[in-house]
Amino acid sequence: LSLEEMKRQAVALLLCACALACADAKSYVRVNQAGYLPAETKLAYVLSSNKGLAGADCQVVSVATAVVNLTSRLVDSGVWNSEFPKVYTCTFSAVNTAGEYRIVVPSADSVVSPVFQIGEAAAVYGGLLANALFYYQASRDGSDQKFTWRPACHASDASATIYNTPAYDDDDVLQGSLTSAGIGTADVAGGWFDAGDYIKFVETTSYVVDLMLFTLNRYADIPDRAALLEEAQFGLNWLSKMWNNDKKLLLYQVGIGSGNDEILGDHDVWRLPEHDASYAAAGKTRYLRNRPTFAAGAAGSSISPNLAGRLASAYALCYQVTGDADCLVRAETVFAQARTSGVGQLLTTAPFDYYPEDEWCSDMELGAIELHFAATKAGDITAARNYLAQAKQYLNKCLGSSASVSPLNLYDVSGLAAFEVARASASDDATRAAAVAALAAGLSKAQQQSSKDPFGMWTEYGTAGDVAPETLGWAAVGHLYAELTGDSASFASLTRKSRDYVLGANGWGQSFIIGAAYDATGSAPLCASHQIDNLLDRRYVGGVVDGPNAASFDDEFFEEARECPAGWTDAFSAFDRDGWHYWDDVRSWPTDEPALDYTAVSMLVFAQQFSNVSLAESSVVTPVLSVATVPHDSGR
Repeated sequence: LSLEEMKRQAVALLLCACALACADAKSYVRVNQAGYLPAETKLAYVLSSNKGLAGADCQVVSVATAVVNLTSRLVDSGVWNSEFPKVYTCTFSAVNTAGEYRIVVPSADSVVSPVFQIGEAAAVYGGLLANALFYYQASRDGSDQKFTWRPACHASDASATIYNTPAYDDDDVLQGSLTSAGIGTADVAGGWFDAGDYIKFVETTSYVVDLMLFTLNRYADIPDRAALLEEAQFGLNWLSKMWNNDKKLLLYQVGIGSGNDEILGDHDVWRLPEHDASYAAAGKTRYLRNRPTFAAGAAGSSISPNLAGRLASAYALCYQVTGDADCLVRAETVFAQARTSGVGQLLTTAPFDYYPEDEWCSDMELGAIELHFAATKAGDITAARNYLAQAKQYLNKCLGSSASVSPLNLYDVSGLAAFEVARASASDDATRAAAVAALAAGLSKAQQQSSKDPFGMWTEYGTAGDVAPETLGWAAVGHLYAELTGDSASFASLTRKSRDYVLGANGWGQSFIIGAAYDATGSAPLCASHQIDNLLDRRYVGGVVDGPNAASFDDEFFEEARECPAGWTDAFSAFDRDGWHYWDDVRSWPTDEPALDYTAVSMLVFAQQFSNVSLAESSVVTPVLSVATVPHDSGR
């Protein structure tokens, strides 16, 4: 063969190989599956095995009219994994007409995104707020139920025997039996189930009530405020059963999760909560039928400061929202009982490993600053000044050498507390400056990491737990910073990407909030690790799950559980990265169990979308080729 013929054959072979590669290439479009506000930056992502899509067209197509509203170009945004080595970004911020849309990539076999909407906050986030509220209403324990399909349960909680804190070994196996505290019984009926199980904790419920009441106090324009206040009051009523203000006695838990060979715990049986009344009152099932409650210590003793600060905040916010004088009395009393020296291991739950909290300073800071606002409302200027001074002291102590906040989450409320301290301080106050600087420092660090990831994840893969709630936590803190400072640009990227990540703009292409997708027909989580959801086949919409992480789960499971997914198939392994995996599987509590504290921060983030603060990012990363002007799309 001549040299020219050899060249031609080589080129032909190369073109053939390219064609085969393109034919075998797989691509997926990832979007915020809930939707976008008209004026905000809007990004979609194309996860692909095709390394040659940079510069290719991406189209925004109206579902109602099939009109291409915008044609833009894909930008190479980085790598994902060996199976999908490329992620491309498509910016479509110029599309701001309300309606239903899909992203289409013609050169990638016309791969399409799920349907999403563009609309005002009421259209995009109003339903998500309602779903979150439903999650709490459907998680009620006791007789005060909102839905006919949730019968009364755990009537014996109305006279629960009070026990001392039980002992557990390093594997969370109960040591021996329970010992009575010798102080009789207490009415601890009501409250919310903590997660997919049926235990109730002051640790998580107090955090939830804090965020519910803060949301009500801060955002006046959210829909259905009366229903949210009713639910916050429901949680607060249960906390008032757990905290006896007259005796200064705190009960911190109802039910026992982990048992031993002689005692069945809540986590040992898969069942509906109303079934507990049918168990035998003696033998291994005795603490399922007649659930124990546990005392934090003797009446009048000091209280673990994480619980004291969080309870004080809940009661102080109750007074701010409702004006109920009893709430202010309770806030002041429980705050004064906090143990702030020689603290040792914090009291959270039994066993401690369920919620291994090790930070309490921000809880006391939040309690003090909310008491400041409550005392101010009550006209007690002396007390208000005293609580503000304490809040400032805790702020300085909490920040320490790091001088930065963390994402808002159950274990650390420093971002929320710093916001409130800054809001209460004069503009020229050094403490205000320190609080603002701490917020900026935490957000800046997270945004720097976020900028390195094609989907905007704020932490390195394989290093974090509680992924979805902490990502929402940064979205909340970023918005609070913009509200406080008027700077809506500096951390807009982190704030928006964190929200979008949890709602589907991630490598797995799934929302980590049950039922959050606008087109919910095929969106995970479909197999939540939640007993009522599973046994009644009734989705607990609004519940936030952990999302992808490095944890694993035991394939062995309760035979009473409904198989989900069918055949125990794993649909997401191809999208794994650096040890992180997402299982949409009822057995996978590390990735798919909704929880009270996870869901609470989502309510705050969704409420923030109704504020008058619009995040303004300074740059658009994708060239726009054309924009079509179309009439309003009225929907399906």
